[in-house]
This record gives sequence, structure tokens and C-alpha cells, in this order.
Amino acid sequence: IKGEFFHAHYQMDDIIYTLTCMQALQKRIEILMIPMPVISGPTSGTSQWEEFAEWFRQSERWTIGACEVFHYFIVKRRRYNCSAALSYGTWFVIYYGFILCSLTLTGLAGFINYALVGAKQYTIERVAGFTLSDAGNTGVMIAGFSSLGWTYLVFLVFFYLDREGCKLIYHLKMKPQGSEDTTFCQNVKDWILMWPSLVMYSCVSYWAILKVAFYGKKVCGHDPSSKEGLKAANKDVSTEAESLDEVSTAVPQEADVSEEDITTRV
Repeated sequence: IKGEFFHAHYQMDDIIYTLTCMQALQKRIEILMIPMPVISGPTSGTSQWEEFAEWFRQSERWTIGACEVFHYFIVKRRRYNCSAALSYGTWFVIYYGFILCSLTLTGLAGFINYALVGAKQYTIERVAGFTLSDAGNTGVMIAGFSSLGWTYLVFLVFFYLDREGCKLIYHLKMKPQGSEDTTFCQNVKDWILMWPSLVMYSCVSYWAILKVAFYGKKVCGHDPSSKEGLKAANKDVSTEAESLDEVSTAVPQEADVSEEDITTRV
């Protein structure tokens, strides 16, 4: 009540509730981690194009939700403790604004810049007043592209954590053994496509920010991604299970014949 409740019509109600509690307590809210694996339902379509469309919708919705929360935070900023508001606002902008939206695009621009060092030689000589040697050009390119190698190394750690998480899921009997396993080729493909996927996500994020800037509250709303592909898969599994049950019911059960029935027949 002191925090004036929380606004359920905001799509990211968990963050809005955190801000409401921060307003009521006049300090930063510490969110404790529960060490428990979570299986999240992915975006899923019944075709490859629908899969991409659902991914685009989900990515756009997340960014629009973040913009909506930031607007709410700025409007209510005078109701928070000054140090708590400054701390929360800083981390919010760093995470949603820089890491999720612009980090990969900044890296992409950097790679293009490093690749064009040789072509920009004349400009460097005129503006900076010195000439880069061939060894210097090579060093700049190696330094620039090595960051991509470090990025993929971090991605590799994510895949290791995912595999260890599957072991814990099987140990806790949250899923049947092997149901969450993927093949080596699938993992390699996903590992290679992680960086391009993040670049695409950043592009979608910028598009969503522009939509909010031009249309405002009209584009804010909870438009969840479809799970039709998962429903279809579950339906197929259920149908197969029902078919097996029908077959087993149709087979005569000799073991159910009692001794009395045998005596009567004799």
C-alpha cells in the first residue's frame, strides 16, 4: 500500500513490482537467486518462417517492455531514494541500453573499421600525421578480431553450463533422461550462429526503440509469442501414446484369466 501497489497493465510487471518495492522501502531491492534449474518454453512456430516471425515478435516485445519500464522509472524518479535511483538507473541503462541493444553492433562496426585499416591509410596519414607500417596494420587487425575470438570462447562456456544444467535436470527428475540432449553437430551450428543471432537481436532492439519513440504507448502491450509448434509436438506425442494404449487394450491378456474360469471351461 505504501508503494501504491503495482501496475498490472505494464507487460514487465516483475520489474515494475521491484520498482514499487524500492519506492516503498526507499532503498535498492536485493533479489536473491534460487539455485534451481528452469526450463523455459522457447518461441516456436510450425514452419521456419513462422519460427523467425515469433522470434522477431518476442525480441521486439522485450525491448518495448524495457522502454516502458524506463519511462515509468523516470516519471517516478522523485519518489525514490536518490542513491538507489542513481544506482538502479545506471545498471538499467548499461544492461538494456548497451549490453542488449548496442554491444554487438558496436563490435560489428569495430570489425569493419579494423578490416578497412589498409584502405584508410591515406586518411590516417592526413589526419593523424603519421604512417602505419605493415606490421602496425597487422597488429591493429589482430587486436580487433581477437575480441571476436574471446566472444566465442565465452559462448563456449555457456554451452558447457547448459550441458551441466541438463545433468542436474535429469538428477532432479524434472525431465526424462536424454530428453534435453542435443547432438554435437547441432551444438556446433548453434555455437557458430550465436554471434549473428545477437547482431540480429540488436537490430530488432533498435527498431523497437524507434517504434516506441514515434508511437509511444500505442505499441506497448503484452503480445506473447506463439507456442503452436510446441503444442503440435505435444499433440503428436499424446496421439502416439493413445494409439499405443489402444493397441495394448486390444491384445488379449492371458494372465487375467482366473483359475475358476479354467475349471469351468474344462
